[in-house]
Amino acid sequence: MIGGFFMIDVASRDEALALAAECPAAQWCPVEVRALAPCFDDSV
Repeated sequence: MIGGFFMIDVASRDEALALAAECPAAQWCPVEVRALAPCFDDSV
């Protein structure tokens, strides 16, 4: 079951993990951190 998700833009995995640790849901359930590829290249 998926309860929802947050998509964040951060500079590093360490920053993403720090934000995930602050998520209120992390107190009672696992919080996954996954890297995503860019959906588009806006430099074109």
